[in-house]
Amino acid sequence: MKKDPTHPESLENPFQAGDVQHVFKQAKRKSVIRNILISTAASLLLIGGVFISNQTLLNNKGWKIYSEIEGLHKFAGANLHLTNAQFQYGLGQGTMRLTTYKFVEHRSVPWGEKIYEFEIMGDPSLLIGGHSDLQYIEELTTDYQVDRFSNAHNGEYEMQFYNPMIEYKKYINDLPQLDQLQENQYIEMALSLDRGYRLDEVKSMLPSQVNAVWFQVNDLTIEEAQKIEDPRPQTARSVYGFHAYRDPESRTSPNTEESFEKDLVDYMAYAKTHYKSQAERLYQSWKSQEDEGRIIGVVVTGSKEQFKSLVDKPYIKAAVLGATVDKY
Repeated sequence: MKKDPTHPESLENPFQAGDVQHVFKQAKRKSVIRNILISTAASLLLIGGVFISNQTLLNNKGWKIYSEIEGLHKFAGANLHLTNAQFQYGLGQGTMRLTTYKFVEHRSVPWGEKIYEFEIMGDPSLLIGGHSDLQYIEELTTDYQVDRFSNAHNGEYEMQFYNPMIEYKKYINDLPQLDQLQENQYIEMALSLDRGYRLDEVKSMLPSQVNAVWFQVNDLTIEEAQKIEDPRPQTARSVYGFHAYRDPESRTSPNTEESFEKDLVDYMAYAKTHYKSQAERLYQSWKSQEDEGRIIGVVVTGSKEQFKSLVDKPYIKAAVLGATVDKY
C-alpha cells in the first residue's frame, strides 16, 4: 500500500535510506577529490619553490665565483683572458665553463676551457681535465734538448718562466731558433730577466720593435726560494703579474705597479673563497720587495724579425716560445 506523503511518519523522514547513502558518497567523493587537488597543488608549489630556490641560490653562487675567478685573472696566468661563463645547474650543485684565450698581436688564440664544479655551500673545485698541459722532451739540435709543455687544446707551446732568485740546471733560449719560424706568423714569447726591475726600467730596456703585453711579478720571498730543492721553471698558468693594458685588445689605459697593487688590495677585500689566499700570499711577497725591482719577466709579441732585436740582450736569462698565429 502506498504511503500518503502527508502522513506524519513520512513528514518525520523526508530522506529515504538510499538517498542518505547517496549524499554521503557524493560528499566523501568530493572530499577525496578536494584533498587530492590540495595535495597536488601543495606538492607542485613545494617542487616549484625548491626548483626556484635551487636555481636562484646556485645562480647567485655561480656568479659570485665567476666574479672571483675573473678578478683573479687580472694577475694570475700569463697573457690569459676569459670569456663569459656558461652555467649548468643540478640539485644543489652546478658546473661553470670558462673559455680562455690569448691575444697575439690583435689575433685571438683559443686556449681551452676551465671547468669548475660548485655547490650552494663551499668553495669551487677546478676539474683537471679542463686545463691540462702535455709535457715532452724536444730535441731541436743534438746539443739543444729542452723540456716542453704544449696546450692540450690546440697543441701550441706553453710559455715557461724562470725566477732570478733560483739557479736552474738548464735554461731555454729560443731566440737563436727564430729562423725556423715562418715569416707570416706572429709570435708570443716569455722573457725571464736576470734580476728584478722596476716597470719603467723594463719598458726602457726592451727594443721598441717588440710589444710587451704582460709583466711577471716575483711571487716568492727569499726564504721560499731557498727552500726549493729541485727547481723547475713555472708554466704560464702558474705565474703572477699584470697585463700591460686595461684593455689588451685596443691597448689603451696602461697598467702600472700602483694599479696592480690596488687591484690586489681590492680583490682581497671582496674575495671569499680559497682564491683569496693566493692574493694574500702574492701581496705579502709584493710588499716584502718594496725597495727592490719586482718585475722579473715579460711576455712580448711580434714577428720573428721584430724578435731578432732581442738576441744577445744581457738582461734576458731565458726566452721561451709560446703561441704562434698566422698574420692573415
